[in-house]
Amino acid sequence: MDTTFFKEHIATNALVPYLKQVYPDGCRVIMDNDPKHSCAAPFMASNGVNWLQTPPESLDMNPIEMVWAHLKGYLKRVHKPTNKAELIDGILTFCRDILTIQICCDTIDHIKKVLPVVIERNGAATNM
Repeated sequence: MDTTFFKEHIATNALVPYLKQVYPDGCRVIMDNDPKHSCAAPFMASNGVNWLQTPPESLDMNPIEMVWAHLKGYLKRVHKPTNKAELIDGILTFCRDILTIQICCDTIDHIKKVLPVVIERNGAATNM
């Protein structure tokens, strides 16, 4: 996926319409510093989306990275795929059976704990 695809297809055709429908009173969207995401920031702002960027050195503030880490750990230690079909099955199993609301809540709670330290370190990683 490149910048143009993200902006024209993901943001324009899916993300912004979804956010407007589900959150008509507004919401905050947190994205990492991937250039594809950054390039869409002006478009999203012009469409009323309150877009926040994670600090560039603070992976511990990026909930997406935390979920990816859970998925990678599950695939490596539990599912152990040896081919593409097993990998797909492992990802689907993780999303369906392993990734719980509690894991998502724990991720958000972790960010709440890390935030003061990130601010203190001017966006630098906390290794928490």
